[in-house]
This record gives sequence, C-alpha cells and structure tokens, in this order.
Amino acid sequence: VLAFMDKSSRLHRYVFEALERSWVYNLNQVFLGAGKKRHVTGFLRGLEYQSLLDIGCGPGEYAELAHGPYLGIDTSESFIRSCRERFAQDPTKVFMHADATTVQVPGRYDLALLNSVMHHLTDEEVTRLVAWVARSARYLFILDLYPVRWNPLSRWFYAMDRGHYVREVATQKALILQHPAMRLVKEGSAWSPNCVYRHSLFIFESTAAAN
Repeated sequence: VLAFMDKSSRLHRYVFEALERSWVYNLNQVFLGAGKKRHVTGFLRGLEYQSLLDIGCGPGEYAELAHGPYLGIDTSESFIRSCRERFAQDPTKVFMHADATTVQVPGRYDLALLNSVMHHLTDEEVTRLVAWVARSARYLFILDLYPVRWNPLSRWFYAMDRGHYVREVATQKALILQHPAMRLVKEGSAWSPNCVYRHSLFIFESTAAAN
C-alpha cells in the first residue's frame, strides 16, 4: 500500500507505463471508469455543436461524439498511433501528438473536451490551456476528479492516479473563470457506479470564440 502511495515508486511507474497501452487503458476504464462516458453524453445532451476538439484524447473513445470535424490531442505517442490506425478510414478524425498546454491548434471548434485531464496539470498549465481554448472553441466541457476524503478506498485509488493536482470543485471552477472570456453555462457532479470516484462536470462558453 505504501508503495502505491508514493508516486515516484517503481511499482507506480510500472502501472503508469502499462496504462500507456490502449488495451490496458481500456480495460482499466471498464472496471474503474465505468459510467464516465454515460455521464459525459448525458451532460452534453441539448448542447448544439458539430466539430469537436478532444484534449487528452487517450485512445479516442470520445471521437464518436463529434458530428463534424474532430481533432484529438494527446502527449502519448502510443495512444495517437493507435487512434490513427483505428480511424484510418475516417478523414474527419485527425490526431495530433502534442503538449496541450503549448500547442497551436488551427481553426475553430464548436466544443472542446477536457475529460479527466485537469488534475494532471498545474494551475499555470491550466491557465495557459484555457487561454488558447478560449480562442479556439465556443464551448469547453470539463470532467475531473475532486476529493473524496471520507472514503479510504477512494483515497487509495486517487493515490494510484497519475495526476498530482486533484482540486476542490470551487477551485476548478475558479481556475477557468479567471479567464475574462469564460462564463459558466452548467455544472454538476456524478459518482462512478463503483462509488470510488466523484467527478465534477462543467460546461463553459467562451465569448472570445463566439464573436
């Protein structure tokens, strides 16, 4: 247990490396991330959008939510390679290996997804990311972890997570709203079906991209 709590341990590094493989990541989502996609699609219901910018796209599991052009960005070369193979016959799906906090994205998108990414980023990195997203997408959807301190099992699984910056809901919201072009459209929260993870959900609108 102590080895898992230390994110610099050899055991933790082995887990992190294993999760870089698409099939391992997908298997992990079946057992630990179950229900997340249902929460995402339900929360987006009624939002009008066509094109989709997927920041931290992983193995591309949300590409099907696009109703037009789709751009997936991830820092993992193996994920991007897997996505390009998977969607090789679909020219509307484009994947880019890049650091989302510094990347320059061509064009504009109706909706940007930031799904379980924010807790991997420092406050400064979130601020840089929001600055370019505000220019590049009309809407920003965010799903992220927030602390469940009363549940020992949740604390253990959170300690296993690769992210170091799990924030309170109010802190997450404030980080986005510090950008003057961002306004809150909708917020909520949801438990994973196994009651281990608690997720915040937000939709923000950028007045900079809408103009």
